Amino acid sequence: MKKIERVHNALIRGPVDKFPVFISATPQFMKKALPSGKLGPNPSQIWNYCSELNLDIIQAGHPVFYPVKILELKQGDTYLDKMGRNHIIKGYYDNFTAPFALQSGEKLVDIEEIESSWNEYKFPDPEDPSWFEALKQIKRENEKSQDPLSIWGVINGPLEPTWQLMSDGWPAFFILYRRAPELAREIINKVADFCIKAGQAMIEHGVHAIRIGDDYALNEGLMTSTKVWKELVYPAHQTLIKGLKEKGGKDFPVILHSDGNIMDILELLATGDINGESNEEIHIDGLNPIQPDALEFEEVVNKIGDRLSMTGAFDLRYFLDPPNKDTRQQMETEIRRLFSIMRNFNGQQGNQIRSEKGPERSDRSLLNTGFCIGPTHQIQPRSYVDTFEMWIELIHQMKKH
Repeated sequence: MKKIERVHNALIRGPVDKFPVFISATPQFMKKALPSGKLGPNPSQIWNYCSELNLDIIQAGHPVFYPVKILELKQGDTYLDKMGRNHIIKGYYDNFTAPFALQSGEKLVDIEEIESSWNEYKFPDPEDPSWFEALKQIKRENEKSQDPLSIWGVINGPLEPTWQLMSDGWPAFFILYRRAPELAREIINKVADFCIKAGQAMIEHGVHAIRIGDDYALNEGLMTSTKVWKELVYPAHQTLIKGLKEKGGKDFPVILHSDGNIMDILELLATGDINGESNEEIHIDGLNPIQPDALEFEEVVNKIGDRLSMTGAFDLRYFLDPPNKDTRQQMETEIRRLFSIMRNFNGQQGNQIRSEKGPERSDRSLLNTGFCIGPTHQIQPRSYVDTFEMWIELIHQMKKH
């Protein structure tokens, strides 16, 4: 089975010969894995690394959401991105800092300033050809291969860019909603429209799936009440999914990345309807990352595994340990646990997946569906490259059985 077909089938819970594998890593880690100058490896070099490791997937972020200049600048340096967000290089990341696009930051929420700035705010062009240079390089490498990688385009969902326009943290937006609900709705809905255009442009440029990055929760639960999430965030989320499916087709996979404990909204995300009735146009296909300490993988699979594919789930903290015998044994045990949970669940489902194009199937290939194994988050700079590559080796050994 070719990689693109394998990944697509896994995401829509169709027949798969083995679990696909992918990675997501910080620029600092990729620079360590592929020493290649000050700015780290280019997209072609990353593609070749993924290919050499026999991965199934490569991810390409839309730079309008993810400018990332951590390798270019020094600690404490600031820069303004195309969306008007001010960044500061701090620790391992490009964090957000005042002044913000919609307010100076002197107050947590200054409604008058936000409204005035919003009336004058202009989004950048999400279809600007310059955004897609990395994606074009990846596609050129794919075209040379007899077994090309599945390309996941990565965009933001509506919530994160909305609060980033007005603050360095999400509470400000929910305070705005309490004080000026119509303004809050208008902003998040316009951001959703912008995200749709960015995602549709990536589909136009040939990605095989879209992963939406939009954190909805903390480890303890949602960032806001379920009621507010349904009223404010969910309609914008639905609009985005519908827009992506309209462009890519109803079988085009859309994956949601959300940190934290999102158990309270899993049914809504899977069904795409606030009343619990399934709607193919506005439900996601995959969930990422199933974060340890916030969600229990087996619990999530048992609750929603018949409707959503799991992507991620492997705790990246293992990569912080040196590549010795104990680390290898611990990683092997965890890989086996994740694979067993999925295969047992699929077996209990009777190994049957409905298809509009044919009858129900029942065969061994369905034991490996519904899961793309990868790290829960971006592999951190302090991680051991040898430990990470040992993990890949273990996966290839174990997913054959």
